[in-house]
Amino acid sequence: MEFLPVEVVGNILSRLGAARDVVIASATCRKWQEAWRKHLHTLTFNSNDWPLYHEFSTSRLEIIITQTIFQTKGLQCLSIIMDDVDEFSAAPVIAWLMYTRETLRQLHYNVRTTPNINMLEKCGRQKLEVLALAHNTITGVEPCYQKFPCLKSLSLSYVSISALDLSLLLTACPKIELLSLVSLDIVMSDPQATMDLSSYSLKDIYVEAISLDKFILEADSLEKLHLKDCTLEVFELVGKGMLRFLKIDDVSVIHLDIGESAENLEIVDVSNFTIMWAKFHHMISRSSKLRKLRLWGVVFDDEDEFVDIETISSCFPLLSHLSLSYDLREAALQYGLQGSFVLDNVIVLELGWTDFTAPELAIRYEPQGKQSSSVANGNSSFVPEIDALNRRYYEISEMNDCSIQNYDARMQNKGMESIPCDLIIEILSRLPAKELGKLRCVCKQWYKLLTRNKEFTAQHTKHTEKSLFCCCVNILQTFHGGEENKVTVELTSINMEGTVTNKFSAVIDAPVHTFISSGALAILCSINSLYVLNPSTGEVVALQGGSSFYTVGFGHLPRSNEYKIIHLFFIPSTGDVKMGSEIMTLRDGEGVTRDSWRPIGTCRHIVSTSDCLCLNGIVFWEVPKEIVSFDLEKEEYKVYGYPICDFTKYASMGLTGFHGTLSVVGISAETSAMDVWLMMDYDSGVWAMEYRVDLFCFDADVIISSDNYSGDVLISTKQKDVMKYSLENLTSTKVNFSGAFEPYRKPCLCYGSLFSLHKII
Repeated sequence: MEFLPVEVVGNILSRLGAARDVVIASATCRKWQEAWRKHLHTLTFNSNDWPLYHEFSTSRLEIIITQTIFQTKGLQCLSIIMDDVDEFSAAPVIAWLMYTRETLRQLHYNVRTTPNINMLEKCGRQKLEVLALAHNTITGVEPCYQKFPCLKSLSLSYVSISALDLSLLLTACPKIELLSLVSLDIVMSDPQATMDLSSYSLKDIYVEAISLDKFILEADSLEKLHLKDCTLEVFELVGKGMLRFLKIDDVSVIHLDIGESAENLEIVDVSNFTIMWAKFHHMISRSSKLRKLRLWGVVFDDEDEFVDIETISSCFPLLSHLSLSYDLREAALQYGLQGSFVLDNVIVLELGWTDFTAPELAIRYEPQGKQSSSVANGNSSFVPEIDALNRRYYEISEMNDCSIQNYDARMQNKGMESIPCDLIIEILSRLPAKELGKLRCVCKQWYKLLTRNKEFTAQHTKHTEKSLFCCCVNILQTFHGGEENKVTVELTSINMEGTVTNKFSAVIDAPVHTFISSGALAILCSINSLYVLNPSTGEVVALQGGSSFYTVGFGHLPRSNEYKIIHLFFIPSTGDVKMGSEIMTLRDGEGVTRDSWRPIGTCRHIVSTSDCLCLNGIVFWEVPKEIVSFDLEKEEYKVYGYPICDFTKYASMGLTGFHGTLSVVGISAETSAMDVWLMMDYDSGVWAMEYRVDLFCFDADVIISSDNYSGDVLISTKQKDVMKYSLENLTSTKVNFSGAFEPYRKPCLCYGSLFSLHKII
């Protein structure tokens, strides 16, 4: 522990958060005490963290909090959540806020003070980004003086504030994005309880347990609106059509108007609400992007109103989730569900009625691409309509006298033949490739499906390409016979949870010097041979060439599902040193031979490594002070410069993909920092350093190249572990297998696939 920098110890203590745990941990040694005092940035006093908080008197709590805060410097996040404390004295609270105001970025405070103090005036306004207040009173807001230039999140719960002060407070926050208002005691100077709020930056608002005559919200950038347990006569939203999420839960409102903000709605969730369906439908009918519509426990203002599903299916073509539950009348149901309508994208249909028989109808459900059918209907005995969702062009008619028990019995008697082919494909496409290899023997139909059906292979790839696994090489035994050295290698596939998913062995003609992968395949290189393998199925194919396989490249073209191998070799030249190159294309089920190689000209740059990354159909090699690329479609070489000049700063550097963008990751040689550059323009080769993170929690060694489209960087440690670091969340996760790739420098990343290397007859 003595080798940990004091700043790192400060970060560790900040992760603890709870004040009691921080104080106990800081007693470890002098360095930890110094870290607590100089480098602690998060401190929390929560009555739920320690039972003894409930036994202390208020004055004793004030002393404890004061002593703890005053021993820190640079505190950025302060939380004081004392549910059992009636009130604190104003003096210590002012002292806490004044002491931290220069550095504080987040403040969570829920205790009353006597006498009342102006929290907005005392807290650090210049850097504050998150403010959550409860059980306080806010008065006399002056936006010209009390500005919060950095505040992005404001939460007020059980706070007494006037409508005018709340409006002025919102004006004083030019960058606010999240606003939460819960059980406010709104002080009105006008007999009519009216609140008018305006913000051009607000994106998300949550309002709960508020009663007003009129609530007008002007928010051009609003994307999410959630009203809960409110009583309003008029609610008006004035915006520019950015609203994507609308949720109304147990709200009483006479006039609801969201104006032109409904055009981009994707989710509408209404529950325990009285509505005029014709007017409400007209309001959301322009939402062509709507994906989820939930009307649960609603009451129609006119008892003759009903939800016409045929109209819904035509107005919302992208709808994938439909939930309905309202007072049911048989005539309305018969009319609302009759006819034939198409639910192209619906994968979840949820009905809250308890018992009824089905009218004559025909429902067509056409699953698209990778969607799956999932149906729930509360606790109902509703039969044919839902079963129709699992069948393509399956029509139900004359079902009034058919109970669900008779229907199920009839389907069971048909056995496997009753399962549509679409549903079989949907089920099998979600299984691992290794298991599908066994299922080829079930019947001829499944053999053809699993070996010759390109559509099934593509759908299976869509399900598996985001589930990466590590493939590791282990040398088991070397045989010496005559002039040949036979080497037995074991290949082990381990998923990101640390579970071994496949293991097989192969005999090659010489020791391995290169092990790289792209997509679902990997290649092993010895001096004289190249081996292509599918880690999921265990297939291995050997390729011989005219020269040694010292430098190779390997990449996948997702659109055509082709793989290409580039072989580079030195050729005699009278002038500049050039490398010859040839290429081989691998296609599913077509097999490979030595004659598959074809020349593609020369490369004027010396590529002396086979460690490469394929991203968006382009293969990249790291060479001294530059990056050589090869476009697999155009079959052209190109060179990019590195984003840095001083390579001595970094102990290790590597290429990886970050959300589909080429990235250079450098691990510092002196500190535990990791720098990440992103390629901003491929034509001009412009780089930008987007991230610098501290890897104090593990001993990083090398970067594992990844062609996935996530925001994670995979790092091999010096202890031969793999760490998955999220640049977006700044969190790391250890892949739970220790030393599995000890004999080799680093593993490769693949995903499961049925891609066949042999020729299928």
